Amino acid sequence: MATAKTVNYSGFAVNGGSIFFVLYGAHELALDPNTAATVELFNEAFGTDFNYSKFIEIIEAWKVHITTLAGGIQTSFIWYQSMRQKMKDLDSPESFLTFVNNELGEIL
Repeated sequence: MATAKTVNYSGFAVNGGSIFFVLYGAHELALDPNTAATVELFNEAFGTDFNYSKFIEIIEAWKVHITTLAGGIQTSFIWYQSMRQKMKDLDSPESFLTFVNNELGEIL
């Protein structure tokens, strides 16, 4: 059970940290007017055509995907922790089939 809790907490730390960075770090940096001015200056100086508004759209889309993925991973960790606790509660050699039958009964 300690391993399941450690996996759950470490998953929350990694997912929470990445979401925090994406939502508040990179996103705020990209939306900063100084960043847009710097990109425009770069485009003028080097003759490039970097479409900054398209870049912002891509960041917005990936922000949603990353948040959803992190939520799914965290849900999997919670399910794993719950499964480990149920297995520990049964804790006998024949309990595995009992556990599988109970889980299938809940699904079906």
